[in-house]
Amino acid sequence: PHAKSVVKFVGTPELSLRVSAPGTWKSPNTKIAYTYTLTNSGTVPISSFAITDNKVTDIKCQPGNGAKGGALAVAAQVTCTGTYTTKPGDLPKSILTVASVTGTTAAGKLPPQIPANARVKFSGAPILFVHTYQASPRTFSAANQKITYTYFVFNYGELPVASFSIADSKVKDIK
Repeated sequence: PHAKSVVKFVGTPELSLRVSAPGTWKSPNTKIAYTYTLTNSGTVPISSFAITDNKVTDIKCQPGNGAKGGALAVAAQVTCTGTYTTKPGDLPKSILTVASVTGTTAAGKLPPQIPANARVKFSGAPILFVHTYQASPRTFSAANQKITYTYFVFNYGELPVASFSIADSKVKDIK
């Protein structure tokens, strides 16, 4: 007699995502170019995938248009790119981008994949903010009356300040 057996192969779907960017940015309106490298690190082909990012909205993959891609064979890799333009509100912080990928196989959706991230440090000049408090007296009653002003200087940048000076059109001798 002959016996017949069926062995069903169950593959493991898995995508590996890596994101990279240049090391620093200096001012608002700086375009930061990100590169996303997506690899099918599983044992089954991927039918489709999509990459999203918390900062970058214009992700494009080669070949194709946009962050949504077609099939990705086992061990295949695709490179995608996108840019983020820094805003005044980003000052003086590092930019942290977090990218995620979703995908499907012939059997359905992939389980959640581990996100990838990249940090681009701020390397611009110190950012000084001067705030003036008027001290005593708050009002004056005669010409040539002495009024003392106190200036508070804050450095919101990531770099130290070695020295600075303050100019005021109404005060001649600021120390």
